[in-house]
Formats: sequence, C-alpha cells, structure tokens
Amino acid sequence: MSKPFQKQASPEKLKDVFKDFINAKLDFKEIRNLQAGFNPSPSVESSFGIKTLRLKGVFQTSPRKTNFDLKYIPEGEDWKLISIEINTKDQ
Repeated sequence: MSKPFQKQASPEKLKDVFKDFINAKLDFKEIRNLQAGFNPSPSVESSFGIKTLRLKGVFQTSPRKTNFDLKYIPEGEDWKLISIEINTKDQ
C-alpha cells in the first residue's frame, strides 16, 4: 500500500470497511484462478500532476460477480495501492 493509503487506513478502519465481506464469510480464493475482465482497459491517468494507474473490471465469481476498481500511484520504482473499491453487487 502507498504511504498516503497507510496513513488513512489503519487495520481497524480496513476491518470496518470490509465488515460486510467478513460477516458474510465471503471467500475470494477462487479469484486466484480467474482471469479479470477489464472495463475500461487499464490506463495511466494524470490528475493534479499525479500519475495514477487504474485497474477497473470484474471477476466472474459465483453466485455473484466481483467488481473492482483499484488505483495505484508510483512510489520509488513500484506502483502502490492508493484506492480500492470491491463489491459483489450487480452493475
């Protein structure tokens, strides 16, 4: 995770944000073997002079698909997570 993300998201806050997944005991292990469908294609955008790599798409999990929207920023020579949205709602 990027340094700004770490400053905003303590382990307790992350646990609260993902509590619905935790309470439902959702298991995302099957995602490891699935191909992500990207829509739109992964891209690097620039906003306020900051480059952001965006990966948005879906995994065809069952019984509901898993939608994701991930954003990364460059830190050193790596891209680090700055934003994450995951849901299993039909879109």
